[in-house]
Amino acid sequence: MKQASANVTQEELARKLGFSKSLVSRALAGRPGVNAASRAKILEMAASLNYPVYKTPTPVRKGEPLTIGILMADTRWHEDLGFWFPIFHGIESEAKAKGWKLLVSSANPHESTLPAVIEERAVSGVILCGVYPPAFVHAVQAAGAVVVLIDHHDYRISADCILTNNIHGAQRMTHYLGGLGHERIAFVGDCAYADSFAERQQGYELGMADLGMEARALLLPVRFGQNPLEELEETDILRRALDGADPPTALICGNDILAINVMRLLNEWGIQVPRDISLTGFDDIQLCSVVPLKLTTMRIEKHAMGARAVQLLARRIYENPPAMEEVSLGVSLVIRDSTAPRISGSITEVTDKL
Repeated sequence: MKQASANVTQEELARKLGFSKSLVSRALAGRPGVNAASRAKILEMAASLNYPVYKTPTPVRKGEPLTIGILMADTRWHEDLGFWFPIFHGIESEAKAKGWKLLVSSANPHESTLPAVIEERAVSGVILCGVYPPAFVHAVQAAGAVVVLIDHHDYRISADCILTNNIHGAQRMTHYLGGLGHERIAFVGDCAYADSFAERQQGYELGMADLGMEARALLLPVRFGQNPLEELEETDILRRALDGADPPTALICGNDILAINVMRLLNEWGIQVPRDISLTGFDDIQLCSVVPLKLTTMRIEKHAMGARAVQLLARRIYENPPAMEEVSLGVSLVIRDSTAPRISGSITEVTDKL
């Protein structure tokens, strides 16, 4: 890490950035009146010189009622509402039990201004749901809000976070399918879509290694389209794998929405789940148990994630312990109708007819 020299001043920061000293001062103090783009540049320059960008939050009297906020990244939250809604309910229930007020706002991390609840310092702390770039989180912290992240972490961000043990979950799912006799198991999903997809792919690869199976040739980066609830892209990758000489007999999808879309696609191709191929998801959203063929998946305790985030926020605001916490909640396997023991040769017979 670069060390700040004794003579690094706000004037020097302002000169390097081409901003006025007053603008730099407002940004570093977290005061309003600085757009998000300028604030991000100032905070990044300050961080590179190890210049303090915001004061450590001062603990308040324990039990004092607070107003906290939820910020949801509006770039994708509507696509994942089945995942986030139980988390919101967990946050709301825990906040209500503490007598706290709750303000909810969406936020685009790439907009030039912070949400009003942050700019106006209307909240003592905020729970960030979704993926935000470090500069955005730094700007929120510089505005005086204590931050807890849900379903995201980044080594460049100093904040408590609530995560899911995606790696162990996908590893366990791979072992489950191996126990059903499947030897050609593929992972379906683009790991660039989300940290969780990358971690689940990693867990799948570990599981395949445990079972002595080759994983690298069975990564199928099918992507969501413009409407993730209905469209997929790069499906030719999946089709070529199924048409190959040694096709997969089981598919582990990055999440439930992807799995449900893949199930629809397989049905269009005349491939029946689970007779011809087993299919699994991850998250256990409500839709898994109401679709015509109920989906085998890994259950995330989403309500508990929300409640735990509020508890972490309370500890940070009331006590401000020196170490940041990363809390990883366990997952559980939910076996439904989309998986079955392997039947040798069934997928080849089906695809030969297509």
